[in-house]
Amino acid sequence: AAMILVVTGIFVSHATAATPPSVITALIGSWRGAGTAKSHADAAPEAVTCKARYKLMDGENTLRVEVTCAAANGKGKLVGFIKYTENSDQIHGNWFRKWSTSEGEENGTFTGTISSSSVQLNVSAAGKVRAHLTLSPKTSTSHEVSLVGIVDGKPEQGMNITFRH
Repeated sequence: AAMILVVTGIFVSHATAATPPSVITALIGSWRGAGTAKSHADAAPEAVTCKARYKLMDGENTLRVEVTCAAANGKGKLVGFIKYTENSDQIHGNWFRKWSTSEGEENGTFTGTISSSSVQLNVSAAGKVRAHLTLSPKTSTSHEVSLVGIVDGKPEQGMNITFRH
């Protein structure tokens, strides 16, 4: 079964909102995507389709992320909140996912960095890094999501999705 990670519920608050970095504003809106996911290193890639919505939270330095994905083995939803600070490349937040298979529900935290071309996140749950996630806007109408799942400290699972407006 392919692991599909959906990032949800990341909440960041500030007294005054900072100007969002351009890589964040490039993600805002509703997107549809398709790609592949692997449940482990030796598994064959499985087709996956996703819908994503990125929204700036009013008056907060937070990007709300909501992603729903479906594959042959089930579907899942991720909600997350990515908090950014003006004049800093450091980001953090929280996420929650629910999957229709035996994987059930899970939640955790994000930490990472933001640059002019991507958002790089370490996805943690139960005190362990579970995945490395990259969001990369390519044009005004497309962006890529790459996820590398970590099992026992080694990259095992993966997902690559190209989203379009």
